[in-house]
Amino acid sequence: MRPALFVFAAALAGLPAAANATVLVSNLAEPVGPTTLMEVNLWASQAFVVDGANWTLTDIRTVVGNLTGDPSIVAELHEGTETGAVLTTFALPSFAGPTSARTFTPLSSVTLNAGGTYWFTLRNTGSGTYGWTYAVGNGQTGTGSLGAYSYSDDQGATWGVCCGSGTDNPYLFEVNVAGVPEPGTWALMILGFAAAGTALRRRRPLVA
Repeated sequence: MRPALFVFAAALAGLPAAANATVLVSNLAEPVGPTTLMEVNLWASQAFVVDGANWTLTDIRTVVGNLTGDPSIVAELHEGTETGAVLTTFALPSFAGPTSARTFTPLSSVTLNAGGTYWFTLRNTGSGTYGWTYAVGNGQTGTGSLGAYSYSDDQGATWGVCCGSGTDNPYLFEVNVAGVPEPGTWALMILGFAAAGTALRRRRPLVA
């Protein structure tokens, strides 16, 4: 194999496969509990805690649906607390039809830090409603864990006052992640792309 192509192949081999997502934490197999009716200006948030490694967030799956009217829904990820820094917002799935597990994809890359606590928040500022379903029990799988849930009815000014908060019966929830490439791997990949590009340019025939 030519040196440039060898470096390129080695770089690709060192990258984690994007399709091989890891479940950081999930309770989607738990018994289904009641559904919270998310009315106008009612916001809700579910926390999760990362294990001892750094991860890239792939997506979050949670059980929502029962859309009525025209709610204005925003999904976002906060760091540390319900009012912490917003790390990303999410592309929304359809909320139409009965509640079911639906996928929220981050609109920007997020690295979840080892041992960190993050809050996934759904807020409604429109004229309609939707449902968000929680589990019966606290069973979960994965190396991370689910934290507390919390509510706000004053557009996030205060949390856990109007409607409560706690750790029992969290929302049906799953966090999927992928490995964070080491800096050396990224450097090797960039070197491989550069070397392969140089080799291709040298092989390109001249046009009269």
